[in-house]
Amino acid sequence: MLAERDAMIAERDAAIKERDMERAEREKLQSLYEHVHHLLHKANDRAYGAKSEQLEKLAPDQLQLALEDLEIENARKEAAEEKKQPSLPRIGVRKKRGSLPKHLPRIHRTVVPE
Repeated sequence: MLAERDAMIAERDAAIKERDMERAEREKLQSLYEHVHHLLHKANDRAYGAKSEQLEKLAPDQLQLALEDLEIENARKEAAEEKKQPSLPRIGVRKKRGSLPKHLPRIHRTVVPE
């Protein structure tokens, strides 16, 4: 009986070890897949992304200057839009109150015509 028990324990341990090896192999393949997917995504962005040709021509310092110019231009546009549309409160517009709080009791009545 002891030998049978030891054999079952050894079989169980072998099954656990095999399962752990399969899980490790699966995780390894998943990480490899994610890495290759990331590399492909970077390659596609570099080759076909927006302004891919322009960015290759710029030196790092020039790229920083170009980004600063874009930020300044966006700030100017936002300031101009704010000046065009002043945020004054509207007169005569009712605010939506929403539904009642959930803790209040609800009373449902059905009125049947006579």
